[in-house]
Amino acid sequence: MKYSKSTATTEEKYLCKCKNKEMIDLYLKVRNIVFEKLEDVTTAATADYISWSINAGRQFANFYIQKKKIRILTLEPMRRYSLGSSVPDTHLWTLNYQIDIFNYEDVEETKNIICESYNKIR
Repeated sequence: MKYSKSTATTEEKYLCKCKNKEMIDLYLKVRNIVFEKLEDVTTAATADYISWSINAGRQFANFYIQKKKIRILTLEPMRRYSLGSSVPDTHLWTLNYQIDIFNYEDVEETKNIICESYNKIR
């Protein structure tokens, strides 16, 4: 069996490879707002996404920065929000709620969804 090289990287390196500065700024805005509310959060990255976890343990959010949007996977929130939808059970993902954000207007509701996901595993 062949093993490929690890694609793990850092949040900073992941952001450097992103081409759309507007989406990077949007991610950093979400990050700054959410991190004011949460503690013990660690970030990590793979070639495909940035993950947020509590003390490098269980993940509560993954961020896929794309050309025209940021796709975020979280745990399903208890309340209903206008953003996002449940991920089908067939995906077998732990993070089972998907949000696509396109601009700064989506930041406040996104913050609430991410905080709910964090509190579910806290």
